[in-house]
Amino acid sequence: MIGSAIVERGRVYFATSDTGLLHALDASSGALLGTLENRRWPTFSSPAVAGDTVYFGSMDGHVYAVH
Repeated sequence: MIGSAIVERGRVYFATSDTGLLHALDASSGALLGTLENRRWPTFSSPAVAGDTVYFGSMDGHVYAVH
């Protein structure tokens, strides 16, 4: 993981630079809530949360929004 994790509304969001995965964990238990694969493109950015949407940038040149 190159970017920083973010904690929002009891969830921890972070992206991995080696696998291109965005993970969501329960902040209190550490349980995995979900994973999104970004077509194996590395992700070096830290996620950002606005409302119910998580944003993250990718080495494919796009910023993604996940609701």
